[in-house]
Amino acid sequence: MTIINPDPSTYTYTNAGCSFSKSAMTNSSINTWTSAPPLTSFSLVGTHKVCCTIQVFKNNNNGKFEPAECFNLVIGNTPPTFVSALSPTIFTMYVNATSATTLVHPDTYDAEGHIVTVTLDQAPGFVSYIGTAKTLSFWPKATGDIGTKTFQVCLFDGGAYTNTTITINVLNHPPKYNVTPAPIYLPMTVALNSVKIISVPSFYDEDRSDSTVYINEVSKTIATVNLASTVPSNSVIMIAPVGFGEVGVHTVQVVLWDYSADNSGKNPSASFDITVTNSAPKFSIPDLPNVTCQMNFVNLQTITQIQDDEGHTAYFTIYEVLSTGVETTTIPYVSL
Repeated sequence: MTIINPDPSTYTYTNAGCSFSKSAMTNSSINTWTSAPPLTSFSLVGTHKVCCTIQVFKNNNNGKFEPAECFNLVIGNTPPTFVSALSPTIFTMYVNATSATTLVHPDTYDAEGHIVTVTLDQAPGFVSYIGTAKTLSFWPKATGDIGTKTFQVCLFDGGAYTNTTITINVLNHPPKYNVTPAPIYLPMTVALNSVKIISVPSFYDEDRSDSTVYINEVSKTIATVNLASTVPSNSVIMIAPVGFGEVGVHTVQVVLWDYSADNSGKNPSASFDITVTNSAPKFSIPDLPNVTCQMNFVNLQTITQIQDDEGHTAYFTIYEVLSTGVETTTIPYVSL
């Protein structure tokens, strides 16, 4: 700041790390007031109000103070930057690639000459930084790394920041069959308490991830049903329904999966139906002979053996068909 003062005066001001001093100013002299805050005194950054009171020696008014004149002193700190823009800032790569993707950043610059540090804020675990080589390295290897990740490259001079956002899109190849075209799984019918096998051709994952195969019920969920179990060692799926709740039609898919959390790692087949059946129990001799009974006389009728194709335990009851067509089990003269 430059002050033109026509009168002799003396003034010394010290505040906020800034010193101002001038003495014996002469008429029409130009006097320069200077501020020199220390390089690392970041607490001084901001606006300071400075007021100057001039003591005048003139016309027998020796030592008279004129009204104060004030001005704002602004102490600033320029944020650090790269000497050129950090580029690129958007990357696309596949999980578990054979090598890492790297980014070398430009040199840093600070207008005031502060020492600049480079740090990473909220970077995912597969990102690393080698400061001596000015190199960022990206190498996602886990299925949890799949998706879009963002973080900041931060420049800090001790008082001010500059952030640059980096975006990484990590893609995933789903597992694939080793045969072309992919297999078509045909509808099947399976009875309760029996087993049918679905053969699954060999498959691979070009991202070198572990993979498995399972059967997915897409039309409805039956919580108590274990409709299928996976046997990864020989790549077959056993369909082995056991509960009466499984009887019916199930629309399913055979799915190859690399354990990723999203659907990017799933390769489902076309949907097909598995029909689970249960046949009714029956007598080994289907037709029982007619019986004629006399009043007050006990007649015994032997019931033939009951068969159940699925091996369930079967029970039978006796009921009477009334002339109205209604069935009733209340028959007072018949007992088992």
